Amino acid sequence: SLQHDTGALCCFRHDGMINGVDVHTRVFSLRIIPPHFPYQTSIRKIKKLILDLSQLINIVCFASDQFQSVQLRQEIQEILGLEDIRISLDSTDVPHMHYVRALVEHRIRQIEDEQLRQECLEAVHDWKKHRVTKVSGGSDDVMQANIGAFFISDTFGRNAGSLEGLYTEQHRLNLVGRTSLKRVLKELGYS
Repeated sequence: SLQHDTGALCCFRHDGMINGVDVHTRVFSLRIIPPHFPYQTSIRKIKKLILDLSQLINIVCFASDQFQSVQLRQEIQEILGLEDIRISLDSTDVPHMHYVRALVEHRIRQIEDEQLRQECLEAVHDWKKHRVTKVSGGSDDVMQANIGAFFISDTFGRNAGSLEGLYTEQHRLNLVGRTSLKRVLKELGYS
């Protein structure tokens, strides 16, 4: 936030099977706009918001980006007793393609969000490197938060009672590359 970069927080809910397909609802999507320099986004306030939300909704998974939010993710996971799940949306296009497919199949219920729409329209898909990036000078925070939250909801949310069989190590699931993501999708029945 020192460079006035925004952030985002998103929550998806797995609604179960409806007409033979898994359906999800975006519960909320929050854009975090930092205060002007020299002030920074208060991670303490974001942590309090998430812990307050955990009193109202059943949070079965919490993930964050790989770098800037590691401490927040670790603290939330420890307090709520959640598994350590790390997903890098910068290293693969699998979650993005999964999200687009779900939109086409009408498996996502959500209210129109102009910021999300704009970021999705401006996103650049690098077919050779198999990743999706933001346009130069643009933002992708809301898009990335939505895609990450949906991906987790669709892959882990429906198996919230048990994540056994998906571990790469005891008590840790580390999905940071296309190969790992494809393996998990295959184990969940996707081709």
